[in-house]
Amino acid sequence: MADTDITLPWTLRYPITIVQLLVAPGTETRKNTPLFTYRYKTTITQTRGLNEEVEVPAELLAVFESPVEGTIGKWTVQEGDVVEKAGQAVLTITEACTHAIQFAGMCALCGKDLTFQDYSGYQESERANIKMFHNTTGLAVSMEEAERIEKSSTMALLAARKLILVVDLDQTVIHTTVDPLIGEWKKDPTDPHYPAVKDVYSFSLQDAANPRGYWYYVKVRPGLPEFLERISHLYELHIYTMATKSYAAAISKIIDPDGKYFGDRVLTRDESGNLEQKNLQRLFPVHTSLVTIIDDRGDVWKWSSNLIKVIPYEFFVGIGDINSGFLPKAQDVKATGSTSGGTLTMTADADTDTLSESGDPSGADNDKELDSLEPVLVRVHTEYYKAYDDVKAKEKPVNKRKRTRSDHWRDGLPDIKVIMPEMKMNVLNGTVILFSGTIPLGANIDTVDVVIWARSFGATIVKEFSTDITHLIAERVGTKKVQQAARHSYIKIVSPAWLYKCLSTWTKVPVDDYILEVPENNAFDAEIDGDMANDRNAHDDVDVDSTDGSDGSDGSEDSDGSFDEDPVVRSLLINPPVLTDDVPVA
Repeated sequence: MADTDITLPWTLRYPITIVQLLVAPGTETRKNTPLFTYRYKTTITQTRGLNEEVEVPAELLAVFESPVEGTIGKWTVQEGDVVEKAGQAVLTITEACTHAIQFAGMCALCGKDLTFQDYSGYQESERANIKMFHNTTGLAVSMEEAERIEKSSTMALLAARKLILVVDLDQTVIHTTVDPLIGEWKKDPTDPHYPAVKDVYSFSLQDAANPRGYWYYVKVRPGLPEFLERISHLYELHIYTMATKSYAAAISKIIDPDGKYFGDRVLTRDESGNLEQKNLQRLFPVHTSLVTIIDDRGDVWKWSSNLIKVIPYEFFVGIGDINSGFLPKAQDVKATGSTSGGTLTMTADADTDTLSESGDPSGADNDKELDSLEPVLVRVHTEYYKAYDDVKAKEKPVNKRKRTRSDHWRDGLPDIKVIMPEMKMNVLNGTVILFSGTIPLGANIDTVDVVIWARSFGATIVKEFSTDITHLIAERVGTKKVQQAARHSYIKIVSPAWLYKCLSTWTKVPVDDYILEVPENNAFDAEIDGDMANDRNAHDDVDVDSTDGSDGSDGSEDSDGSFDEDPVVRSLLINPPVLTDDVPVA
């Protein structure tokens, strides 16, 4: 039994005046039983003469019928009251069942068929329209039931001093390819590639298009088993992936074979209802104050404040995320030297048809991202429960005899969406960064992942050189921006790996191991001083004749061909001077 507030729908013509209450408290009523009559003002069409129609004001009488069945409770309006707008409660009705949990069009509590829609337009199925469960699309609950479920789970988590961690799969904790060469190398221990792929898992999935199945080859991110074991003591773990349900189930068996960490808390694109975006409200419709996300892509979350972005795991270099074909291409700087340097690189040579190894010649996977991520998650957990303990310490004692049910149980709880941004903003606060030769030519810098990412840590990103710059991020030293920065000793010229290390560890790490040595270049000095500035005002770091990369450059901003139009620099490019550190000037 539950009391339901009957509110007026938007379909009535407001304002309305209550004329007569037709049922008394305690009366049993069925659906569509008249509850009260009301008056409303409108206009009606009248005919004058033979063909003339005119609109005239009128006041009409109507009946409001019960949308549910049950026992009439307390009226909250009286005869003569004027109701100005929709949403006002007029009475309560005690129902035998509120159909708060529904599955496939039926009430999961009483078994009633809820798909029937009568002339009133009221639909019982709309009373439970929240899908908050991982592995089913047919189960839905009402907002009241969702609130009750989340309150219960939140209180249990707080008692256990845990938070919630939503985990992406592809390129966050695993990397997958469908290249059949991997399978061939795994079968032959004498193959030179075997050491690199011996720990790669494989499984096959069938579908209507290919009954014989596709083979998938999966490399687990180094340290994942230990990471899950330790972090599961601090977080309740959930999987949220853009992959299919069958794929996610296969991956779950690999990374959590006993269901110890994730259980059935797995949400895939088959249940989420969205192929391009992820949304925490799909899992936690009431509140997300305890929820943290780890994902290699920030754009699919619209850079949620709950997100901890990780450096993409790329074991099979060049493969990317096999389940992101329908997602927009992520824009990012080159991650050369990042903590997730790939181990195996597919060659483009069709004649050799082999795999080349980068990094450790033994094929060892040297990715250390989880080593950086775990301390961050521990810090977030520590900060949350420090704030939670402070809130509890300030609470006033409750008189148990006067304790009443609180509808505001979330009030005062710390919120991850507040705690994490505050922690991050201090990391690179005061750092002014300029990129050189790393962002694709013509890209809107404000949409590039690493720019958004760095700004969330307090960094200021600029587009042009100025003396306010503290750090210049570059792949190579032969660009105008690098040469300009080299004239100011306080500007640190570093590789992208420095920035990625800061973002990965949530720490402003020393630049010593990431400094790029810039050789002296008199030709660039002369250009910077303005000796030839009038000839190149329109170039602004880019060779206008080769902006599409067709000259052999990578097509990135501030590319190596930036000053081909200058005869002196052209001469240097053709006959570069011999430098002691063997670094090219362009």
